[in-house]
Amino acid sequence: MPLFISYSRYFLLSQMIKNHQIAIISCPFRIPSITLSSHINFDRNFNMPRILFAWTLTLILLPTSAQAQYVASWGDDTEGQLGNGSIGTNSGYPAIVPGLPSGATGIATGSSHCLALINGQVYAWGYNLYGQLGIGSNATNVTTPTAITSLATGVTAIAAGDSFSLAIQNGKVYSWGHGNVGQLGNGGTNSSNAPVAVSVLTSGVTAIAAGAGHALAIQNGQVYAWGSNTYGQLGDGTTTTRTTPVAIGGLNIGITSISAGNGFSLAVQNGQALAWGYNIYGQLGDGTTTNRSTPVAVSGLTTGVTAVAAGENHSLAIQNGHVYAWGSNGLGQLGNGTTNPSLTPVAVTGLSGLTITSIACGASSSYAITDTGRLFAWGYNTDGELGNGFGFSYSTPQEIFAPSGDHWAMVTGSIDGFQTLGIVSPVPEPGFILGVAALALISLLGYSNRKKSLSAT
Repeated sequence: MPLFISYSRYFLLSQMIKNHQIAIISCPFRIPSITLSSHINFDRNFNMPRILFAWTLTLILLPTSAQAQYVASWGDDTEGQLGNGSIGTNSGYPAIVPGLPSGATGIATGSSHCLALINGQVYAWGYNLYGQLGIGSNATNVTTPTAITSLATGVTAIAAGDSFSLAIQNGKVYSWGHGNVGQLGNGGTNSSNAPVAVSVLTSGVTAIAAGAGHALAIQNGQVYAWGSNTYGQLGDGTTTTRTTPVAIGGLNIGITSISAGNGFSLAVQNGQALAWGYNIYGQLGDGTTTNRSTPVAVSGLTTGVTAVAAGENHSLAIQNGHVYAWGSNGLGQLGNGTTNPSLTPVAVTGLSGLTITSIACGASSSYAITDTGRLFAWGYNTDGELGNGFGFSYSTPQEIFAPSGDHWAMVTGSIDGFQTLGIVSPVPEPGFILGVAALALISLLGYSNRKKSLSAT
């Protein structure tokens, strides 16, 4: 039975585009003044030329927006870090964290505490001895998500270290929690149970990362570091602890990714992976076990790198959609089917044919998300942090399924803890395609005759 599309549907169509219900209108076209037929896509901004002769029309429905995204947790619950109101009830499978609204766009997890970013507001739960939850008290355990009142709006990024936390609010960095090695970046070594401003980084900050006791940030393209520097993890050529941010020489242009691990740091500059700091397990990937106090190139990852992730003693990178790993591997966290460490990057097996767009490290576990929202995990799993049950560590990737058949938008592990957080999003409704069987004169911008019908099969 043929499907009829009335020209009077123009208004409905335009409203669907403006309301972001349709992402793309795509159709082959021909304009009389142009001899060649071609193909054109119109985006939701509605800057549309007229389509005069069209044979096919494709409407692609938008993916589910961030407003439908929820936080899930799994793994260790010793300090209430799963956020479900319990303590000590580990979970081997992902479950939605109750009490959090939808709209999650960021997650972070420290040694035993967790953060979530939802509609510009930061929530925190878990262990709080050093004030790392930022709620104005040092209550030992908070088992359900609690809003940080001073970070209620304007927050664009969060990060969690061992026992401290970071956030970007309106381009400015705030920190809270343990401050014993200067990791709060405010010039002192005192702890704080409420957010305090990080020195120097008062505007223009676009990214942050938190390690065990040090932190990184990108401000106006320049990478800064502060906190513990025992192994050179601040990258300033010294091993001197810094209580305020210092600029890392040479990392002032082309930086697209940063990550902080247990005494070491990673960055991507112009598609090349760089590393510095602690290297006893080869986690810098330069073929040695020598600590480095300035950035060095990761072997073999000189082009095409889009993301890096640092764990406790191992590292990951995405190069041209493929995952590479290096460093410690006693629990299979490199994902190459062995438990042998590697001083240089090795390809993670079992992901052929997939395009990886996001990676994360736990203490001794690893995670990767594909461009279609599938999650894979490998490495240590005693506490259920891989999300596929308890007890068995895996040296190759295992697929982890989201609650209710949803897909994965984000995942994060803890560099020295055993819990995991993810953001899940409902699978978007499939798009629809209307094939136009007859040549017709149409206009999406406004011819007066809206009532003529177009027959389609």
